[in-house]
Amino acid sequence: MRHMLFPGVTVCSANPYREDRVKEAIDVYARSHSSDANETDRETLFVFMLIDLFNRNESDELVHLGFQKSDMLLECSYNGISCSSNFIHSLSLVFGNCFTFNWKDSSHKLYSLAELGSTLMPYKGLSMAFYVPSHLNYPLNDSEDGLILFLHDNNAIPFFAKNTERLRPGLAHTIAYRKSQTIFLPKPYTNCTTVVEKSLRHIYEVIYDSHYAHQVAYFEALCYELCEQAYIFSKCLCILPIPVIMRYAFSLDRDGRLLANTCIESTTRSSYSNYLRVTVTCGSAYVTVHKQAAKITLIHAFSAVGGQTGFALSVMELFELIYRLILKEISLWRYRRNIQVEQPAKLPTAVIENVSS
Repeated sequence: MRHMLFPGVTVCSANPYREDRVKEAIDVYARSHSSDANETDRETLFVFMLIDLFNRNESDELVHLGFQKSDMLLECSYNGISCSSNFIHSLSLVFGNCFTFNWKDSSHKLYSLAELGSTLMPYKGLSMAFYVPSHLNYPLNDSEDGLILFLHDNNAIPFFAKNTERLRPGLAHTIAYRKSQTIFLPKPYTNCTTVVEKSLRHIYEVIYDSHYAHQVAYFEALCYELCEQAYIFSKCLCILPIPVIMRYAFSLDRDGRLLANTCIESTTRSSYSNYLRVTVTCGSAYVTVHKQAAKITLIHAFSAVGGQTGFALSVMELFELIYRLILKEISLWRYRRNIQVEQPAKLPTAVIENVSS
């Protein structure tokens, strides 16, 4: 199993926005709307500004407000191989700019467990060093210092609502993973599917570049997210674009997507504590596979044979009944026709009297 692929690793800042860029953007937004950007109104203006950027589909501006990879990543090594350039960018409304290592696309190399460099290392796997610029974080009540890390398949979308690791700065973290795979039976046994419908494809196109969006695999959790957004839209004609940015809602009662606005309502130090190192290593080189199999017991076999035999006999009896009814109708028709042929023809009474006279 040495040729097993190393998983995709997505890293985001736990605080998605830079204070210096946000303040500058708020000032521009306030001037364009003839508002006074004082300290008491900045938080309200910040929320309104994000809503306005979302409704105008200004993804580039949202990317600019967040932390870039060059702001955080100091070093990346996979089994002694430099990997700082092996990241792709994605956008999350919750965590801003996110960066994924070892994602399956044509422009980057996919690393397997067999890839080894010439540098000695204490742990095999991915080792990354980060600088967390806490002094640049925009103060938000629901954000904190550190990083968010998520492990996923190489062609899967990083869905941060589940299976995320929060990494505090000032510490060294080691994450060991074990891969498992569950294989479900196709229809009619289950409703499992691998087809990426156009509704999911739209989310992929918003999160990734269009080049990467067509390479993302089906993800069940996003289907539940789409159902929630469709229900919200059916009630209030808007959507809540969390945890992923969505520009359209998909109606529950008709096919197609509808443009929708957001439902969001208004509401200096430099030390080792700002640095962070994380190592992701494989805990087992074997994949645990859970596979469904169509299985039938002896009792079920007899039951199935008995049921099918009974059904076949019932069908045969039905055809026999129809056959006998048809034969009966044919016999009655022949009987009536023979009676009509055998009866003598009766002459009229007037004709008989003339013959007698």
